[in-house]
Amino acid sequence: MALTQRDVSTNAIFVLTTGVATTLAIWVSLSDPINIPKMLTLSLFSAGVLGSVIPSFLLKPRKKLSVGQIAVIIFSVGILIAAFFSDESYTAFYGAAGRSNGAISYLALAAVCFVAMQSFDMKSIARLRIVFVGIGAFLAFYGNLQISHRDPIKWNLLYNPIVGTLGNPDFVSAELGICAIATLWWIIEDRRVGARFVGSVLLLFDIYIIRKSGSMQGLLIVALGFAILVVSTLWSWKKSAGYGGLSIGLIGFFPVLLALFNQGPLAAHIYRGSIQSRLDYWQAALSMFRAHPLVGVGLDRVGDNYWQYAPQVQHVYSQGTDNAHNVFLQLLATGGLTVFIPYLLLIGVILVASLKAIVRSNGKVRFALIGLFSIWISLLLISTISIDTLGVAVWFWITGGALYSLARSLSVGGLEIREVKGKVSKGKAPQSKSINGNKNYLVPVATFASVILAFILVFPAWRSSLAIQDLLRNRANLDTSRYTVKLLDISKMRPNNSQILVSLADIALRISNPTLANQFATEAVRLDSRSYNARNLNAIAYETQLKFAQAIPDRVSLLKVQPWSTRNMLELVKDYLKVGDMASAKRIYAELLRIDLPGDDAKAAAALLKG
Repeated sequence: MALTQRDVSTNAIFVLTTGVATTLAIWVSLSDPINIPKMLTLSLFSAGVLGSVIPSFLLKPRKKLSVGQIAVIIFSVGILIAAFFSDESYTAFYGAAGRSNGAISYLALAAVCFVAMQSFDMKSIARLRIVFVGIGAFLAFYGNLQISHRDPIKWNLLYNPIVGTLGNPDFVSAELGICAIATLWWIIEDRRVGARFVGSVLLLFDIYIIRKSGSMQGLLIVALGFAILVVSTLWSWKKSAGYGGLSIGLIGFFPVLLALFNQGPLAAHIYRGSIQSRLDYWQAALSMFRAHPLVGVGLDRVGDNYWQYAPQVQHVYSQGTDNAHNVFLQLLATGGLTVFIPYLLLIGVILVASLKAIVRSNGKVRFALIGLFSIWISLLLISTISIDTLGVAVWFWITGGALYSLARSLSVGGLEIREVKGKVSKGKAPQSKSINGNKNYLVPVATFASVILAFILVFPAWRSSLAIQDLLRNRANLDTSRYTVKLLDISKMRPNNSQILVSLADIALRISNPTLANQFATEAVRLDSRSYNARNLNAIAYETQLKFAQAIPDRVSLLKVQPWSTRNMLELVKDYLKVGDMASAKRIYAELLRIDLPGDDAKAAAALLKG
């Protein structure tokens, strides 16, 4: 796609702004203050970025797309196909509660990557590096506030206090890891003493907060990224030094790999028990894929299918999840081959293009490619043990697109960049005949239309989340009747949102209105028959009203959705005894004994049967 130098620079700035805004976006007044703000921010900004390049295609439709952009389009088509074939449309498009990794988010990520693939040159890469350094400085400073208990935001913490603007120590650690790589890249390349001093201080601060987070993800990223940068620097100085550095890196790699699985001398320092849980998650994801190879179990639907496919003999007993904690397996399980193959294709295209460019280039251009590659490949590595959380994932897609853009500029007649006698020279920038005066009108129109469409799609999720949090905050100021009216009003905001209905059913039970809870939960079950929470709340609401016979069908259905839930089995035994069905109660007790012997739920059921 023919673009002027100004187009390239402007689009790159828009892309970087999208990344920064997505990483830092939070809104404490929402019931989900992390993921919904990031989904809305990413959607709006990516829509604007994509809208700004649409006129280029409209005015010159015969211009060829790059191979990378075609790969992005194929991936986007795969995501849409998987979404339309998902059994629950809301989750497929908006993602699971607390994750927001549905089709809308992935399409937004793909849009950013698509534009990045034609928008980054050497100047833009330098900006990207500085953006990372700045984000690292901010998150490290904020992390220090959280450690010292001076955080102005009162988070509901389940983990280490260092959650930054990402909601989880693992995610902050990963983000700081890539920021540390960019900072080291800056230190190596910038020969000014003052810059190197400032960079060194920021680098140490990043690593300090990573260590305080208690997460290994950032340290793994730092280890890989630093190894690539240091070996490359040694190689450019003297090949023998490069070989020595590479040998040391490879020797150090194997003890680290063994330690991840609690083996070897470094296990005590690196191993985390969560690896055992991940083995269960990965096995379940593979089982989901084998059962649904083409389009998966539904986008972002691991949580609603986990217990049906989890290994019977688990590494961590009764440990559930709503994500495979491996992006490749997550996409394979939830989108099947329809999503997985295009994802591999896209990664392969970026990988091949970048490696070819690194081999063919030299000097500053080569080191820029290596620096960017070290960040992208580190994010790719960490995606094998982590979640595609939007605040971190956005940078995988941006750096991948930027890497491809710079690599491609070395082999096509675009903004070609070569190292000549120690200076970076730019080939002749093509004159964009396709972008005539009409572009001045089309760009704002296309951008505005894209942003409005994204807003219409995503804002209702924000509005519902805001309404629920506002209702919970003002509980003391409302009597029961007014509170009930508010609940009904929220349910009408997005009537096809099963996740909101589940939340409303839970709130209705808390205010002792089981009839209303039944209303919400029954509708949620109609929209999503696999929702464990919806059926469980429906059963609890019936049991609260002493309608045990009506609770039984939901509890029986839960045996299929979560066959190992001993608590559900115990409640089912109680319900059968309440309606006088001793035979069914004994049958469920026998199954409970098989799973829970000699657990507390089995003991409680035995006492009920004896009584």
